[in-house]
Amino acid sequence: MKKHIKLIAAATAALVITGNAASVSISTAAPTVDGLDEANLVASTGSFKWFNEGNNHDLGQTFTPDADATLTSFTILLTAKNDDDGPDTVDFRLGTITRPLGIFTFTDIITPETSPQNGDWAAGDYVTYTMDTPEALTGGVEYGVILKGVNFGSWNGPGIPYTATTGNVLTDGVGIYGGNDDERPNNDLVFHANLDAVPEPATTALLGLGGLALILRRRK
Repeated sequence: MKKHIKLIAAATAALVITGNAASVSISTAAPTVDGLDEANLVASTGSFKWFNEGNNHDLGQTFTPDADATLTSFTILLTAKNDDDGPDTVDFRLGTITRPLGIFTFTDIITPETSPQNGDWAAGDYVTYTMDTPEALTGGVEYGVILKGVNFGSWNGPGIPYTATTGNVLTDGVGIYGGNDDERPNNDLVFHANLDAVPEPATTALLGLGGLALILRRRK
């Protein structure tokens, strides 16, 4: 019995998540689009940059999952990169989008996750932000992700990547650019939201029963 308790305690300790930081990875290859993923990976036709001049310019994208799903990461494309001694700091925000009385509103649903950025990024790199804690999303609801520079200097200072835009391509989302989280329907980002399907209740129940059966078998 003590052995079982120790094993359970060890497994529980391994599942503990500390901190609140998104991790960053870089690739020259576009992400794979599958399942419920939301993506706009067509060739870019322009660029925006996000910066911290008076905290007035955030950059992001909205999207609408077709079904209930879990957001694990999202990817953007850089068209250029200023010289940078880095690291700088970027906040990643996730929220819901509403338009009461026609006014665009972004409402955070998580505590912003912070990640460092270094100076090794180049034009053509796909940058992926993987969430510290994946977030369950509801199908048919419009969500937005926003990147916000935390410790950048002036608008043309170091550490400011240019992010590609394409026009109105993502049919169930809009680009976000501005201090008031303004929507810009003609400036969708080159963007990929990695969405995992939520297991059906029956599948979840079977997995639970399978685990219980395995425990009982071991006890015998």
